[in-house]
Amino acid sequence: MTGARIDTYAEEVRLLIEERLRIKGKTLERAVARAGRLLPKWARREGRYVAQATHLMGHPKLRLMVDEAKVRRAHQTLVDHLRAIDPAERRKDRLLSILGSVSFSLIMIAGGVLAYLVWRGYV
Repeated sequence: MTGARIDTYAEEVRLLIEERLRIKGKTLERAVARAGRLLPKWARREGRYVAQATHLMGHPKLRLMVDEAKVRRAHQTLVDHLRAIDPAERRKDRLLSILGSVSFSLIMIAGGVLAYLVWRGYV
């Protein structure tokens, strides 16, 4: 496996993170770090491994440390996971979560006001 192949793997994963999670980063390492908890722990670990492999491939002696099969597997699992993410569904879920929180707060405030009115004898 060449360094150019690993670079294309890293670039593909970085572009998928940017497209699916709306997180920009100049490098894969930066994009994975910025994604934080939006990616599962195993995906962050795999992303860091691919990013580290791109750095190691730049050095003639350290490139022997790169496990090509593991890089290929890490790339494939990351791509499969990121392609399964639907940005429209994430936006809808986030909006519903916010609306649920607001409605719960309004119900609690209305209940508190009603309890206060009953307690004071106005109702």
